[in-house]
Amino acid sequence: HDACATLASALASEGALGEPEAKAGASATATLAIRNELLDSGLARAAILLDAALELALEGTWVSPELPFLLLEDLFHCVTVAQFGQVWDLLEKRTEKLTCQELMPYKGTTRAKMSMLRIANYLLRRLSASHHTVLCGKVMMFLAYAFPLSERSGVNLLGAYNDENTTEFEDQETFDQAQDEQVATPVAESSGAGNPLVNYALYQNFWQLQSFFAAKPTR
Repeated sequence: HDACATLASALASEGALGEPEAKAGASATATLAIRNELLDSGLARAAILLDAALELALEGTWVSPELPFLLLEDLFHCVTVAQFGQVWDLLEKRTEKLTCQELMPYKGTTRAKMSMLRIANYLLRRLSASHHTVLCGKVMMFLAYAFPLSERSGVNLLGAYNDENTTEFEDQETFDQAQDEQVATPVAESSGAGNPLVNYALYQNFWQLQSFFAAKPTR
């Protein structure tokens, strides 16, 4: 903070700039310096630089609220997939500050939110759903925590439907046979599971809900 104030003062006195222009110049210089330092040092100084960016962003005078997210975005792009987990740990430990109202307000779309969505999409695109299940789950959990249900990126605004999707469920004979086989297993016998908790009527009604969700609304 003090360094930014000193730089702004120097720009104003030496460059004959007005206060708003000097402040904007100091902000751009501080942002560029932090991002360049991160790219040069990588994970070695990532925690220190991220904390500094968070403090400046929360203070709200010298850098924009999106700076911490830009640092994380830069970091994810300059490490390998094997190191994604280390970077995500840095993010996860600072969840409370990153998701506060000053940086990510609950309502509206901000640059910080867009940057976070880019990070999440990049990770989910690079990670393997079968080999990196835990990390993929952490990313999805963070998005569910940080963004409201009404977030535009998660809403089907155009009302697009997957007409090719069909849900096939078992008939009663196949269902009863599967239930009998399950009850006959040693695990079921030892647990005393004599009566199935799910009967065919419940099973059928549950899966028939798909027909209502898949049906296009008529106007």
